Amino acid sequence: MTGRPCVWAEAVVERAVRRGDREERTWHWDRVSETVVGETFDIGWNGATATVNSGGATVHHAAWSEWYGPAARPDERDPPLRPGTEPIGVGRVEQMGDPAARYRYRERHVMAGQPVFVLGEVTRGPGPGRWVIGAAAGRPFLISTRSPDAIGTESRLAAKAGLWMAAVFAALALGVLWLRFG
Repeated sequence: MTGRPCVWAEAVVERAVRRGDREERTWHWDRVSETVVGETFDIGWNGATATVNSGGATVHHAAWSEWYGPAARPDERDPPLRPGTEPIGVGRVEQMGDPAARYRYRERHVMAGQPVFVLGEVTRGPGPGRWVIGAAAGRPFLISTRSPDAIGTESRLAAKAGLWMAAVFAALALGVLWLRFG
């Protein structure tokens, strides 16, 4: 939608619609369209080249944009670009009934020239030093602009936080049981 230079992008357009009967009407986002560009792109490393077939991959994008407008095709072509480490849709308030913001546009990008890490099935490609990376049945397929070390560090931190939260809730449950039956 924006035309930003990238090797992979996902563009999603959603429309705010009201559902429900007269007493319980609520607003929801209905997907109007979803487009992926850069289904295949080439990466190189140590003189070898690989074509990445991104279909079916979980993509950890480098940047994303989200903005609103009155039509299915956005007028604004240069919305603010946010880093891929910032979660999409967290900490915002949406006014869904506003006719000037009836549509929500979202783009996720893997920018050209950035380091890309790919985890998938590797097969020989056409020609010497050429490979193809794609999905393998029953195995993870990841494309990321963040290094495996950064993702591992984030996962370990999330696991530690989850353990602390589990301990807090277990203590609360024990306290409630003690007060109830104690």
